[in-house]
Amino acid sequence: MQIDISKAQDGLFYGFSGEVIFDDALLAHLDAGFASPVKIEGKYVTDKGEVYVTSKAETELDVKCDRCLKPIKYELVFEVDETFALEDSPKVYEDEVMRYSSNVVDLDEAIKQSFFLALPIRILCKEDCKGLCPHCGRDLNEGACGCEQTDSEIAKDDESSSPFAVLKNINFNTGGASNGSTKG
Repeated sequence: MQIDISKAQDGLFYGFSGEVIFDDALLAHLDAGFASPVKIEGKYVTDKGEVYVTSKAETELDVKCDRCLKPIKYELVFEVDETFALEDSPKVYEDEVMRYSSNVVDLDEAIKQSFFLALPIRILCKEDCKGLCPHCGRDLNEGACGCEQTDSEIAKDDESSSPFAVLKNINFNTGGASNGSTKG
């Protein structure tokens, strides 16, 4: 999405809105896709070659719940606040700023960065999703599974199958020291 600032006067605020369509390849590592374009609405102001953009964006994603793997739609709302400086500006900036040229500010990269920063670590179908049974794989949101094992038995099985389970039997107090030191 591009903003033409050729007619903008310093110090005055201007509104903008639009949609950006990103390729689903951006979300390939999440096994997800965009269910709708990214809609963005905001305002900008110019000041001596700098452009300050503040906006709100939203989109809907086709993702899988991180606990039960059920396909869901997830609405993501995020802010895009960015400072742009003229590409050939000699001014040194403390913070990293994006650059623009020819009276056109391209927001696509700023939108992408803000989008990825806004993504939650886990996306769940519902806050209290119970996930899948670690033994049989049944979706526990649909009811209890028929596993005969209790939670403690499942934990014991997981512990015994761990390659690190043997570390429990290491005696670190060798060498005669009784205070936990390895020096005798």
